[in-house]
Amino acid sequence: MEARTRPTPDPVPTDLPPLPPPVPAALAGQGSGRLRVLLVDDSRTMRESARSLLEDSGCQLILASTGFEALCQVALQRPHLVFMDIAMPELDGFAACALIRASARHGSTPVVLVSANDGRLERARAELAGAQRYILKPFRKADLLAAMRELVPPPQGPDADSPLAQDQGDEDHAGGDDDGTRAAG
Repeated sequence: MEARTRPTPDPVPTDLPPLPPPVPAALAGQGSGRLRVLLVDDSRTMRESARSLLEDSGCQLILASTGFEALCQVALQRPHLVFMDIAMPELDGFAACALIRASARHGSTPVVLVSANDGRLERARAELAGAQRYILKPFRKADLLAAMRELVPPPQGPDADSPLAQDQGDEDHAGGDDDGTRAAG
């Protein structure tokens, strides 16, 4: 009788980023009535600028700095909307958006891709990846709120203080000039 050998399994990759710890539903904002927005950008400056704009608008903000982190946060926190930078290391915004779109559970989550580049190629790639919208960095508060109003249904019931129910006169900027022009980003 001949001894059988088992095939050697492929080694487990060790260079993957660690998964964030699970977040209890109560802390994740489930059922809080606030709009959960995931903001993904590898630039701390852009995350902090957007944080102040979105939190001032009454959103519950979830932050991620990589595409892999974004995928984890989408699964754990179930945001109502995702704003994602395109140019990120490891997993760019195009690929992360396409993976969210391919998910049976999270594929309907609206994704807005954000870039400093206004090229046609990037806009076409964003559309192919499944992004519902493409906005330029540095973005204005009005750009963020317009995307929220367009892509997330208005709240029903006691959530009249939601950013989706507010008027559209907000013109604050995240990293832009005060005169309405866009700085290179």
